Amino acid sequence: MEASSPSQAFILGTATAVPPHEASQRAVKELVRARLGLEGGPLRMAMAAFEQAAISTRYAALPLEELGSSTLTASSRVYQKRAVALALEVATRALAVAGIGPSSIFTGSQPTVV
Repeated sequence: MEASSPSQAFILGTATAVPPHEASQRAVKELVRARLGLEGGPLRMAMAAFEQAAISTRYAALPLEELGSSTLTASSRVYQKRAVALALEVATRALAVAGIGPSSIFTGSQPTVV
């Protein structure tokens, strides 16, 4: 199905993806407790946020053991590289679900190949 005018848009397929490294909420909570060096009220508030989050599993671009072990610049580069790869993966799957190729995506009046 193609939009008949630029003011119409259709969602033809969706897909989801998560980063490759899985960690339990409990493990992440303990990492935060150990690495942030918080005490007293700030520690209680941080731990309460984890307890109230209703999240059992978290996903990250890096294994839990590597989080916080490098500079912010280095970590950001890794995250960016892996985020782009993950976005490409999920976009490709969504297009496959829709049964269309990248050349079928239009923005404005000109086709845009993704």
